[in-house]
Amino acid sequence: MDASPTNLAAGQGVPPRRRAWRRVSAVLAVVGAALVVPVFFLGSDELRGLFYYLGFVALGLALVVAVMGWVWGRGRSFTFLPCTRWGWSALGTFGLGLVLTIVPSYVQTTTVAAGNAVNSVIRLGFLVMFLASVFGLWSVRSRAERSLGLVALALAVGVVVPYFLLAAVIEAH
Repeated sequence: MDASPTNLAAGQGVPPRRRAWRRVSAVLAVVGAALVVPVFFLGSDELRGLFYYLGFVALGLALVVAVMGWVWGRGRSFTFLPCTRWGWSALGTFGLGLVLTIVPSYVQTTTVAAGNAVNSVIRLGFLVMFLASVFGLWSVRSRAERSLGLVALALAVGVVVPYFLLAAVIEAH
């Protein structure tokens, strides 16, 4: 049974619109997980790649649907620029990570140690961009951020980095 509008205003119950987004997100997450699990047991590289890719797409869509449902389920619309301090922090952190990732690749090194240092800075840049995605998702979840660009960047980086980490684990098998 749905909660009445007065109970919703008091913070009780979940609006039907948000429940639908949750269901769709949950179904996509279960499908994604079900597609990724066989990757560990399949012998053919082509099948493993196909299942992994389809699982990644389903899990990514589940995350996108969850965030979109979170924003729209609260009756909010998206904006172009961040509206909260956390949103601006996430955007700045993402910019810093981008600089740490791009600029060192243009530095020419002559020794192995210098090359290793450049690679470490690039890895740090990816870590900073992942941290920016955590800030972005935190700002959407807790601070009611609704900047479309920030949400897209946070979701993209937040999904791609674990995707590469899981690919490295799977490839090791």
